[in-house]
Amino acid sequence: MARLIAAASFLLLLLLAPTPSVRAEEPAPQPRRKSTSVAPSAKSSWADVPLSKAVHKGLKWLVLAQCKDGGWNVNGNLSGRTRAPRPRSRGGASTRIAPSESDVGSTAFAALALMDAGNTPSTGVFQGPLHRAVGFVLREVEGAKESGLQITDRTGTQIQSKIGRYADTFLAARMLVRADGQMRDAKENGRVRKALKKVLAKIEAGQQEDGSWNVAGWAPIHSTAYGSLALWEAKQRGHEVNDEVLEKVERFTIRQVKASMRPLPKPKARSARTRRGKKPVITPSGGPVMTPAAIGSAGVVLYSISQGYEQLTRTPQMRKRNIRQVRAIEERVNNEAILKGLGSMGGEEFISYANINLAMARIGGDSAEAWNAGMKERLANLQNADGSWSGHHCITGRTPVTGLAVSTMLAERSVPRRD
Repeated sequence: MARLIAAASFLLLLLLAPTPSVRAEEPAPQPRRKSTSVAPSAKSSWADVPLSKAVHKGLKWLVLAQCKDGGWNVNGNLSGRTRAPRPRSRGGASTRIAPSESDVGSTAFAALALMDAGNTPSTGVFQGPLHRAVGFVLREVEGAKESGLQITDRTGTQIQSKIGRYADTFLAARMLVRADGQMRDAKENGRVRKALKKVLAKIEAGQQEDGSWNVAGWAPIHSTAYGSLALWEAKQRGHEVNDEVLEKVERFTIRQVKASMRPLPKPKARSARTRRGKKPVITPSGGPVMTPAAIGSAGVVLYSISQGYEQLTRTPQMRKRNIRQVRAIEERVNNEAILKGLGSMGGEEFISYANINLAMARIGGDSAEAWNAGMKERLANLQNADGSWSGHHCITGRTPVTGLAVSTMLAERSVPRRD
């Protein structure tokens, strides 16, 4: 009886067991394509995406060109003749510096490039040079008077003469915003926060009646671009910023973009001779000629629309309410005649490309990716053998131009990446 029960149980198990099915052979998994799209809705990180060879060479040049005092001078300290840190003048009086001395503007352009590559004053391969650069800028800001836009007594620099007397102030603010909270300890972070608060207050108080910061310089529209961007970046990181100041510069930008879109009558032909003591007027190689007073950009449309493009594309809401201006600008940034700026590659052109690429990164899409790729190729072809870049007019110094080239090539990393 026991044997019969065991046999019956065995047969029952065989009947209940699942019948094996034949599965079709599955295709091998395909590698996931990594897109470089930079739509604002993206969430992926750029940390796993390597930097290009051109960027690596540019960063290496910048680090080797740093001066002993932690700053950078306009052409880089590669001569082997270094200077000890220069003491500040008594009472903050302005002192015209030599090209071999560090200045805040050049230092900020170099430091921002290192930051765009993923470094902070406390992390990253180049944290040491960046930490020293922040220290240099802090010493300048801390020694400045509380009133007025000036934050350094070092005057007569190439950057100041070309994009505005107070360009150092706006560039220092952008640098300190990025360094805030990223220093090596609480004491250093507190020092950065205090200096940043001082600079932001100066920028707000120094805004012109028309909403700009166009003060002196050959192309002061770039000072307005950096002044406005510094305040906006500070606000995004939780700093208190006067909204009326930002609204005022946005209204200014809309007016000047509209002005740059109107083709003006061609100037009457004049003799090549100029009156005694008068300099000849320089005009861009293509596009409508603008009056410098109208847009604060030396008559170069590229400079004006690059500031407008960056200003009006910061958020989806801004892009929506300024859609007409944004679309009009997009038609022009794809026009090679306008893209050439003054006709040769000066630092002002590099500033324009950096601002345009920043705007493109925010918008994303195929056209932005194509523009980004084309600009990277253009800049890579202009790189010097030693890894630096040089300007061919106005801002010619290798330090600011190299910093700008690197930042332009890394602009898409300012927003998350979409897979």
